[in-house]
Amino acid sequence: MSGNLGALSRSMIGAFIFPKRISFWDTPRLMVNSRTLTAIFPEARNLMSVEDRSEKAKAFTRFPAPRDTAVAKVEGGGSGRLLLSAAIAAGLLCADPAGAQSLVDEVRVGGFYHDAGIFGTRKERGADLNLELRFASPEFLGAIWSPRPHLGVTGSLAGDTSQLYFGLTWSFMLWRTGGNNGLFLDASLGGSAHNGKLEPTRTDRKALGSRVLFRESLELGYRFGDVHSISVMLDHASNANLADHNEGIDSLGLRYGLKF
Repeated sequence: MSGNLGALSRSMIGAFIFPKRISFWDTPRLMVNSRTLTAIFPEARNLMSVEDRSEKAKAFTRFPAPRDTAVAKVEGGGSGRLLLSAAIAAGLLCADPAGAQSLVDEVRVGGFYHDAGIFGTRKERGADLNLELRFASPEFLGAIWSPRPHLGVTGSLAGDTSQLYFGLTWSFMLWRTGGNNGLFLDASLGGSAHNGKLEPTRTDRKALGSRVLFRESLELGYRFGDVHSISVMLDHASNANLADHNEGIDSLGLRYGLKF
């Protein structure tokens, strides 16, 4: 009896197959092996026979994974997923400020002029949305002036290059007006991973050469009310000529900050 059940289980598992290669940005889709299925369920033979290619038979040969239509429209070119993740993270922080305080030291959000062309030729167009989390500086970083670790995402609204980035941020108070308020300068060093082009295959896209890049930024702003800030930020990402192509990409924009 157990042998028959084992054989039946193996047959049923064989009825379902997944594609051998799945794109990083694509949703996996479950497909049914029609020949194996008809061997297990004889009553489906009329619908699933090789010769029968009617619309009813085609309906049994593939079952796409469920997708929310609204989400599918947002997820254009991979950048939509980054934006969706950023929106979810921001929503969680707003919903539970006490929990956010225990996780992060500051949140900054803003909009950027995409591929601003400050350090090169502008090829990509449109605007970016940005979300960045900054964590309290751990004690062991005191030897290098206590930078705060950061994790952020910049998503292209035009479906061009988007980035997930990380690194360390150093903050300097240039002019204090009282308490924690005043004019400040932030500088950061780190890296980023992107979904842009590596080779010069299109004239309207940057050839960034490698999937992981070095990233640095400068941010000048004013802190008020002890916890709020408005700032102008410029960032740049490139591979430092370690790959065959290194056009680099930079962004310029405005951000609002909230310190916990």
